Amino acid sequence: MKKTIALILTLALAISLFAGCGSKPADTAGGTGGTNTKKYKIGILAPAVTHGWVAAVAYYAEARSKELSGEIEYKIETSKNAEEMTSQLDDLMTWGAQAIVAFPQWQGMEAPIKKAIDAGIKVVNFDIEIAVDGVYRVAGDNEDMGVQGANYMVKKIGKTGTVV
Repeated sequence: MKKTIALILTLALAISLFAGCGSKPADTAGGTGGTNTKKYKIGILAPAVTHGWVAAVAYYAEARSKELSGEIEYKIETSKNAEEMTSQLDDLMTWGAQAIVAFPQWQGMEAPIKKAIDAGIKVVNFDIEIAVDGVYRVAGDNEDMGVQGANYMVKKIGKTGTVV
């Protein structure tokens, strides 16, 4: 559980880091009197929520984005397959995203992600490894999570007993 929370917080940190990146932010009307404020545009691409872990990732990504709403504009898109995610990535590029946090679950996302990077968009790939130069990656260590889980069980039941 600690590792899952750490991974979710790392995703939130990635979103936070983009809020301060050096690209020219988008102009958006804000306040009274028509003054403009500069906000960094971040797109989040995630798979459709099908289980608790993905739901937690989506929840905390949106919560952190809302906390940063004074500094960023964000769009969260969910998809059921690579084709849908590719279309959403194109939509985020058209929207003017300056950074994209992607959580692809399918093969075939390399070319669309490379297209975004080539367009000057910062891309953080969450969890799954995508073999594209220029992609930042945030991931947990599944092997270590297993070790930590086993250590936790040993701590709770000792070295005797049966784990089913």
